[in-house]
Order: sequence, then C-alpha cells, then structure tokens
Amino acid sequence: MSRIIRPNLIAARYDYANPLVRPHLHFYPEIPEGPIAEVWEAEKWREHVDPRILTPMVIVRSRHFYVFESARLVTGEYVVPKRWVRYKSEMHGEVFRVTFDNSGITSIDDSTTVRVKAADLHDNFLDLVANGTVPRCDGGSSNLA
Repeated sequence: MSRIIRPNLIAARYDYANPLVRPHLHFYPEIPEGPIAEVWEAEKWREHVDPRILTPMVIVRSRHFYVFESARLVTGEYVVPKRWVRYKSEMHGEVFRVTFDNSGITSIDDSTTVRVKAADLHDNFLDLVANGTVPRCDGGSSNLA
C-alpha cells in the first residue's frame, strides 16, 4: 500500500504568503527545453504522478478549469484535461480529445493526450452547464481516473 506524504500545511501556508519565497515555488510540472535541471522538470513528475495529486486547476480569463472535467477550446473543440504543465514559459493542458458520433453522443479518446495552450481554453464545465452545451456521454467505460 502506498502512502501519500503531504507537506506540513502550516509551513507551506507561510511559504506561500511570503513575497520573497512565493516566486520560487513551483506548482506544475515543467517540460524542459534542454537537460533536466530541477525536480519539477523530471519525467516522473510529468508522466507518472497521478494527475489528481498535482495541481488540479488553472485559471484562464477568470475561469477555473479542472482536470477530468469537460471544457471547450476557442476552436469549439471539446476536450478533457488530464494534467497541467508549463512548456516554453506558458501553461498548457495535456488533454483527451472528445469526439461526437452522428447522433451527438460523445466518446473520450483516453488512449493518448495532446498538448494545448491553456490560453486556448474558452468554456469550463460550469460555462457548458449554463449554456446547455455539456456533451452527452455514451455511458461506456473509460480509463479516466
């Protein structure tokens, strides 16, 4: 049985509130452009840590986007974010694509992810609910979380 070790939350709270320390804290895995120099650039953090343990949300234009919740891109394409990463100094989502059949039922391709810029996210799940545009699911099984 594996254990999740959580940091001392009181100490972390003080570190987060300290304006001298806060800029040096890293909350998202990063994809390095060269050799790995920091722990947050390691493949283990990017590929093997359960995405629910990593930072589960990004904020784009005052909207909160969460992993494993449907979202829509500015292109109109639906996706389901799996994890958030920094790449070339920008936030990106590694997302599953959502496809529609002829009757409008969706399927999530969880066999692979694609990377999209977080800035390209347009509607979060709450927006989709408010607009009545939440994709209808086929009810089939998925390997998601």
